[in-house]
Amino acid sequence: MADKMLAKFYAQDERQTARGRWASDRDAFSRFTRAMAEAELPRFIEANLQADRFSWFVNEESIADAGIFDGKLALITNAPDLAPSEAVSR
Repeated sequence: MADKMLAKFYAQDERQTARGRWASDRDAFSRFTRAMAEAELPRFIEANLQADRFSWFVNEESIADAGIFDGKLALITNAPDLAPSEAVSR
């Protein structure tokens, strides 16, 4: 999906659009972030705002951090006086 969007953005940079109007960099960034949010990927795929052309990168550190919790259920509570077993039973 990201490769397809990137190809559209490059085509827009060359003023080759399918529907006539080309998007600005702000429009491209907005569509990219909205698509990533809908796919629930904003932690892992980020736009590179420093590049001359619109580009993105995969945040490998975030993927590694998320891998720690693969297959696990994490319980978070605001009651520090509860024992772990008591938090699970509640």
